[in-house]
Amino acid sequence: MQEYEALFQARVVGKKAVRKAFQADYERYGTYDLVGDAWCVSNGVAWSMVNKKNYWPKDKKIEAQIFKIASSRGIPLGNRGGRDLFSMPTAELLWRLENREEI
Repeated sequence: MQEYEALFQARVVGKKAVRKAFQADYERYGTYDLVGDAWCVSNGVAWSMVNKKNYWPKDKKIEAQIFKIASSRGIPLGNRGGRDLFSMPTAELLWRLENREEI
């Protein structure tokens, strides 16, 4: 489980890049089954990642799998502007968590 924690910390910038990679894979493969196979997720998750704006899976295992594949493909998953949870002011962090903002 420790290998997934590092991936969760890197998810800040990576969501948009991952969605673009899903869309590019759909254009390349043409079916959601093949996209899902490439990312080791179901075709329903693949469809949602390609077609729904701001969709992100709620299951942490699926999220970890997506980021694991993304990091192996070289998709940038760094922090936004070098900020992390520890350098963010407490009030801003609480607001982001309550409003489901990306951290």
